[in-house]
Amino acid sequence: MAKLWAFGCSMTYGTALPDCKKIHPSGHITHGHYPSKLAWPTKLANSLKLDCINKAIPGSSNKAIWHQVTKHIDNFENDDKIFILWSYKDRYAVIHNQKNPDKMYTHIGPWQHDKKSRYYYKHLHNDFEVNVDLNLRQSHLHHLLKEKGLQSYQLICRRDANIHGKRKSDQAGRYIQEPWNQVKMLDTEFDTFRHEFAKAEDGLHPDEHCHTYMAKLIYDEINTL
Repeated sequence: MAKLWAFGCSMTYGTALPDCKKIHPSGHITHGHYPSKLAWPTKLANSLKLDCINKAIPGSSNKAIWHQVTKHIDNFENDDKIFILWSYKDRYAVIHNQKNPDKMYTHIGPWQHDKKSRYYYKHLHNDFEVNVDLNLRQSHLHHLLKEKGLQSYQLICRRDANIHGKRKSDQAGRYIQEPWNQVKMLDTEFDTFRHEFAKAEDGLHPDEHCHTYMAKLIYDEINTL
């Protein structure tokens, strides 16, 4: 049976949904060991009558998402559909030569307080560079998958800068698609409607109803292309 492959961050993984949570002794809730079957990729796969393979990794930067797609490029089959939900562009990662996904990346995020993250955002990060880098990775995957005759769709969690302009939001500057980037991005964006729904059990991520709505929007959009 043909498959739907999904790549992304916690917004694709389904963090803190009822079947994807870990409750720590402190009461803090994080993601479970496996992607949620209540998240948008499985719901969309069911609508498309495809098997779902969710390769999202919580906390992923767009660099890590790009790397995950390239790692699985030889596993895709002709009838598969590949969906890439790009995360917030201020995130970063260092890629390690490891097979275990838990050891493959050092995730660097604006919300983290370790020395590496603080140094990166103080001395190295700039909005222009991360925007160009994201465009480059989008363009590369577009051409790579097209060359192999595979059907792929790219979308992004958010195009605009975050509402308050704070670094901790993961996106201090808006996403701008470069003229040389030929990807036809889907219009559907999680962050344009997620505030209309309740939160998942961690109080941060979208709930199941929001994921259902996300899957419906994507389904409706790809059927008009």
